[in-house]
Amino acid sequence: MSVQDSSSFIMKQGLESFEGPSIYVSFVLSSQSDLYLRHLAGRIVLSRTDQSILFRQDATFQLISSNETDLVVLQAINLASNNFVALDQEANSSLVIESHLRHIKIKELEERFFFRIINRT
Repeated sequence: MSVQDSSSFIMKQGLESFEGPSIYVSFVLSSQSDLYLRHLAGRIVLSRTDQSILFRQDATFQLISSNETDLVVLQAINLASNNFVALDQEANSSLVIESHLRHIKIKELEERFFFRIINRT
């Protein structure tokens, strides 16, 4: 397995499911099927699933896309609305959850809130 394969994530249907038109996703480490990205204490961390409701909610994100771009935004589903995944401004190599006090439109977010989904089939 290459280094790239061992550090890649597979986007799959969210561990926590909801009804409606929104898309909910979870990210599992490609080399280990029980390690997921989840939010914990304001950061995005890699964590082994414990099958709890809290873990499933922490590891599920709403995928929000825009018709104007091929980029997406990830919103935490079990926090107050307007909590989005972003590149940490200080570390620039880690992901955090950032909250906006008011309802915000996708196009108003800074670049560090946007992600590109790459299909490697």
